[in-house]
Amino acid sequence: MGGNMLCLEQMSKTQAPPMPPIQMRYRVVEKPDREQSYSVEGFRAAWLVPEQTMPESENHEQAVRVFTSALGRRVREQGLNARVCRNLGIHVDPKSPKLGFAPDAFLVSPAPTKKLESYHLHEHGPPRLVFEVVSRNNSSKDYEDIPAKCALSGVRELIVFDPSRHGPKLGGGPFELQVWEATESGFLRTHYGEGPAWSNLLGAWLVCIEGQLRIAGDSRGTQLWETDEEAAARERAARRQAEMERQQAEMERQQAEMERQQAEAARQQADTARQEAEAARQEAEAARQQADTARQEAEAEARLDRDARLALERELAALRGELGK
Repeated sequence: MGGNMLCLEQMSKTQAPPMPPIQMRYRVVEKPDREQSYSVEGFRAAWLVPEQTMPESENHEQAVRVFTSALGRRVREQGLNARVCRNLGIHVDPKSPKLGFAPDAFLVSPAPTKKLESYHLHEHGPPRLVFEVVSRNNSSKDYEDIPAKCALSGVRELIVFDPSRHGPKLGGGPFELQVWEATESGFLRTHYGEGPAWSNLLGAWLVCIEGQLRIAGDSRGTQLWETDEEAAARERAARRQAEMERQQAEMERQQAEMERQQAEAARQQADTARQEAEAARQEAEAARQQADTARQEAEAEARLDRDARLALERELAALRGELGK
């Protein structure tokens, strides 16, 4: 998930927009070592906040939702005094209430204390970060007008994401990703082309993954900032894993209990067999002793009979001797 900290310095302090003209500075694609610039004098009369939210494609909506969900979650996790806003018009001049623009999303700090229906620079100060996904029907606006509007509004960093390459070919485009930063010498485009790109304000990498712009702790996108949906899915998966482990532990406990009961039954069966064997041994011993007693009695009776017969024979012999005299 990454452990980067948002670099929202002096968050409790509202800064005023810079005074025009603003220098827009960018590198030439054909000659990266060469820099060009032009001046923007102020908001054009045609740059008005739309009266209603314009419908966007599902891919456009998903790109905005994924980016803002991850950013908003990180703001909450770090307890920052900031808020991610969507579908809000930014009004730049209280004297001309309709003058302004409506980016796809922006980050403000300090966070407004109430729910907003519109955003006014003179009340809340410039947004720290603006995020814009290029639309098929407004690609020139997203490439040319949005950077100028952000520069004039005092935005610290602008991220323009064009996953479908809707932007114009003029100037070497279209570019998958552009990053603009406010500097002392003007509004500078620090990155153009494919990702990844480093965001100084986010203190993290911008990585293009499967048509989405993800914020990550590393340039390879292995430490992504989670969206609310991903965090919920991870928590559900963790709960399922914990439940599976609990059920597995319960099954193992039941298995162990069954094996214990089986072992106890086997022990009792062995005890019964031992007791039966002991009883049989005792019965056999009793039968042996009974047989010995009977044998001894028979032998004694036989001895008595023999002794009686011998005594009778002696008496007869003695009687015969008397008669023979």
